Amino acid sequence: MVTAGIICEYNPLHRGHLAQFRRTRQALGADAAIVCVMSGNYVQRGEPAVFDKLLRARAAVDCGADLVLELPLGACLSSAEGFALGAVELLDRLGVADVLSFGCECEDAELLRQAAECLEGEDFPAALRRNLDRGLSFPVARQQAVQELCGLGDLLTRPNNILAVEYCKALGRLSSRMKPLALHRPGEYNDLQAPDPENPSAAAVRHLLLAGEAGWQDLLPPDAAGLFAAAPRY
Repeated sequence: MVTAGIICEYNPLHRGHLAQFRRTRQALGADAAIVCVMSGNYVQRGEPAVFDKLLRARAAVDCGADLVLELPLGACLSSAEGFALGAVELLDRLGVADVLSFGCECEDAELLRQAAECLEGEDFPAALRRNLDRGLSFPVARQQAVQELCGLGDLLTRPNNILAVEYCKALGRLSSRMKPLALHRPGEYNDLQAPDPENPSAAAVRHLLLAGEAGWQDLLPPDAAGLFAAAPRY
């Protein structure tokens, strides 16, 4: 039996996350186990999660996860690089996962790996410095440096790709035995409209929820919607 690791926040868990469970098992086998490493009561950027961590973990298990582990707070509040490294290292040290499954705009794991190698290469710091000295912001300077060095800078213009490349960096840095499984993630990361109810962004769910508007439960799997509808939120 193959075990897949998934790094997540589930803030809250929605239909797109359920699709990741399904597609992970389609790729690895119906009996594949799923181990989630999830942020606790605080998520990236230091924001409190909309629901308690135990409730979010319960929703993940009810929707198909086999085990949910908490990502330490220091990694939760870190940059994308620190978030990815902390979560991948936790899975790697436990030795429970064979595959790291993640959603991104580019589903070519080899291209993501090449971009990660470029960021870790000896020529990258100088290329980054040249672009920073031109007055570019760090994200743009980094993207330009990768484009100059390996022609893959366009990968770093999309938010899920950026995190996916960080996962690949972490796998390489740790010489992890886990293999990347890149799954195409439809939709826009921060789209507040949720035009596709089967692939909403968590930001869209939170927008509706915190505004007191109807319809947010329709963007969640039924098992999760029932849990969250009856629960207090932060």
